[in-house]
Amino acid sequence: MRPAPATAAPGSGGVDGCTVISRVRGTVLAFDYGARRTGVAAGDAATAICGAVTTVPTARLDAMDALVTEWRPAALVVGLPLGADGGETAMCNRARAFGAVLKKRHRLPLFFVDETLSSRTAGRRAKKAKNRKEKRHATAAALILETFFTIKAQQKNER
Repeated sequence: MRPAPATAAPGSGGVDGCTVISRVRGTVLAFDYGARRTGVAAGDAATAICGAVTTVPTARLDAMDALVTEWRPAALVVGLPLGADGGETAMCNRARAFGAVLKKRHRLPLFFVDETLSSRTAGRRAKKAKNRKEKRHATAAALILETFFTIKAQQKNER
């Protein structure tokens, strides 16, 4: 997986144009945006340990706000469903709009990460679990966050 293209200045690593992934400290919340449901995961930037938190109806922004208030993250990550060729898909615009809403509401650094195949991988991991659809979205968010932490470590090693 690779960092998703963003609207930030070259080399900045963040959509806000100033935050580099390698500089993120503290808790990070990741979102696997879906038309109906959005999976949420949380992790610690220092240890790169993360896990699925929950799945909430996408339309419930109050539930997203409550999670941000509860976890008090230093940054937000939203998965971008890029195509196999690395190009933007129709869902990318919706995920970017969702991310922009979160950024505006919470004034936190926002990053987009390629989530290619995360839902499929999460589906295999959640196959035997109860509430499979619910678990799949939250697990996909955790995979997105793992990718973010991998990119963060790579950036740190490049410095």
